[in-house]
Amino acid sequence: FFKSSNVLIKECLFKDIKSDALDSDFSEIKIINSKFINIGNDAIDGSGSNIFIKNCYFNNIKDKAISAGENSQFQIEEGIIENSEIGIVTKDFSNITVKNIKLKNNSLDFSSFIKKDFYGNSKAVFYNTTLYKYLIEEGSEIIGLENITYSTKVEKKLYGNLYGKASEK
Repeated sequence: FFKSSNVLIKECLFKDIKSDALDSDFSEIKIINSKFINIGNDAIDGSGSNIFIKNCYFNNIKDKAISAGENSQFQIEEGIIENSEIGIVTKDFSNITVKNIKLKNNSLDFSSFIKKDFYGNSKAVFYNTTLYKYLIEEGSEIIGLENITYSTKVEKKLYGNLYGKASEK
């Protein structure tokens, strides 16, 4: 989706897709009661977008189940992300709210960092969500989690280095 508004994706199945399942640039999208299974790259990737995700299921995502970048606003409610490489990422001045998400058996549940220096730090607010494995860059604003251990040079650990998938060219 590019510069799209009032998009509703409801009760859809995205399965066995080799690249990103859903890519949004500068769009407003609602994704409700949908499933993303066996996705070769990101399940939902947003740049400069406002995305609302509710009651969605993610399984076997090879890169990021949900990726918010470049000043995006994401609200993620009631869902499961399991058996995936990375659950949720916020980067480059994006803000996300995460409510009641179950994270199971992922290589990494959450990451927050700056990829493009001209953007700033991101913000994430968590309600009733437990992170087991995460990489959070110093300077990220995290609300709703206690005893966070911050990391440096997070991007160097992603994109196929330790976690995630390198982009194919």
